[in-house]
Amino acid sequence: MLELRQILFGDTPVPMALPVPEVRLVIWDLDGVGWHGTLAEDGISPRPEWPVILATLVGRGIMNSICSKNDLEAARATLQGQGVWEHFIFPSIDWTPKGARLAALVEAVQLRPETILFIDDEPANLAEARFHVPGLQTAGPEIVAGLLDDPRLAGKPDPAHARLAQYRQLMARQQAFSATKDGHLAFLRASHVRVSIEHDVEPHLDRAIELINRTNQLNFTKSRLPEDLEAARAQLRATLVRADVFAGLVRVIDDYGDYGFAGFYCGKMFFGQRTLTQFCFSCRVLNLGVEAFIYRHIASPALKIVGEVAGDPFRATEIDWITLDASSSFTPARGPKLVDRLVLRGGCEMQALAHYLRPLADEVSEELAAARGNRAFRIEHSMFLDHALSPPEGEIRAALEALGHEAADWRSALSDPRPGKREAWVFSLWVDDFMQLYKHKTLPLTLPFAAQGDARATQDLTRFSPEAMRDIMTEPAHYEAWETLRRDYWCVGPLFEYLLEPVIHRLMAAARRQGAVVVFLLAPSRWRHRADEPAHPRPSAARMNGWLQAMAPDAHFVDPWEFAPPDAVYPDILHFDRLVYCHAAAHIAELIETQLSPV
Repeated sequence: MLELRQILFGDTPVPMALPVPEVRLVIWDLDGVGWHGTLAEDGISPRPEWPVILATLVGRGIMNSICSKNDLEAARATLQGQGVWEHFIFPSIDWTPKGARLAALVEAVQLRPETILFIDDEPANLAEARFHVPGLQTAGPEIVAGLLDDPRLAGKPDPAHARLAQYRQLMARQQAFSATKDGHLAFLRASHVRVSIEHDVEPHLDRAIELINRTNQLNFTKSRLPEDLEAARAQLRATLVRADVFAGLVRVIDDYGDYGFAGFYCGKMFFGQRTLTQFCFSCRVLNLGVEAFIYRHIASPALKIVGEVAGDPFRATEIDWITLDASSSFTPARGPKLVDRLVLRGGCEMQALAHYLRPLADEVSEELAAARGNRAFRIEHSMFLDHALSPPEGEIRAALEALGHEAADWRSALSDPRPGKREAWVFSLWVDDFMQLYKHKTLPLTLPFAAQGDARATQDLTRFSPEAMRDIMTEPAHYEAWETLRRDYWCVGPLFEYLLEPVIHRLMAAARRQGAVVVFLLAPSRWRHRADEPAHPRPSAARMNGWLQAMAPDAHFVDPWEFAPPDAVYPDILHFDRLVYCHAAAHIAELIETQLSPV
């Protein structure tokens, strides 16, 4: 029907051109398209250019399929005779209507209809295809001559035909599923799906970028990197070296093949809170449940799903058909759990370790530094270990609450003994090295006090003026806590040996009663600001490490510098890069396994 403007003014409105998605699959009719003539009637004559087109598309990573009304055996014999049968995936050749078969084919290949081109010489078949598969691109045989010059089919170089091999794996899996009579879950269990996690992403950076930028159906965050490869590498590399980031590439294997790195996740950590910024998987693992398995394995960080997706990482059903293999870097879940309960106490460095250590235990208690509003509560400090071992009561509890502390700050697995259970306790007391301590004027209470974040942690906050503190402690409750600190406490300086010793002795006595393995992550005793200068010693950290080793001879000690490259540069003395924590966690896992193994 003509538009009103055309009727009144005689001009034809020009529609706005919309971008057409790149084609990832071409579905061919045979009679009149793949060859001249009709196979079932008067015979055919080949198209000399067709084998070249098919092979070229495969070399570009673009797949070919068939939807034809023909006898399967006759068509297959003809295609084999032309040497092109092996170029096709999911061929659909029979005498039934094409619409329903095309819909099933699109579902089988797990691609969006917009990325598929169907070529047929019958307009009725093209209309039927568009009806059954909305969004499908369609064309007549006249497109074939210029197909390789069509910008939609530029593809990406794939000289090894890796994409074709991947789809053959998918075909084999779906054919096996079609043959089973026990249902989808039984088929998955029989497929022996295994995943492993590679935490060292740097050698595989381009694959991570490809997953981030090219996946859609199982890309739950859709936070893309720049299309320029060098810019994408720089951005992702800068993210991955951060200490507050956790990340991994997910490799998937089953009885039908190795899918390679088929998933990637990356997230940020902040005072016990973890949020996924990247969570994406190849459509080749669609319907395997890998996204839900990995989401549970990394302890369900916050995830905001963007756009439409074809999977459910939040699924409630048990995923008992996937097992976790040891990764090429470190995955500490190899068979039975090492311990019944794992206690992790520390700051952001312990949060980084926790990502790798959680799979060691059936139960994990993460007792980490907390943030409320714009103020940090450093409950991992050794002075809070007393409260963790024995929750405060009476005047002590009231004094803590007056400084803004809550019951969660002293709630700990350390005060909940589990006789007969295998336990490991891992501690990081890094904040003990630099935070000022404050002693109550009348009560037996000494503790750290942080202002905004860790700002001015090395300074005596009781000497600040009210005007200065109002600018720092911007929330009224936090400012009132500082007023209480100034009125009721004296600053006694940083940690002293006499303050630490009774706490550590009490901790080790509790560990002996429980039979727990105790591991301390030693504070960094040196740092390097620049690669062209020697490492600078930190005498206070070395002194504190020495105290710990003397006070707890039954404990185990891990120096993070042992896992850093010799020329590593860490301008922030309290934060290593992500892989240092990964390798330190692997060492801690080995320590725990060795100590708990029967002699």
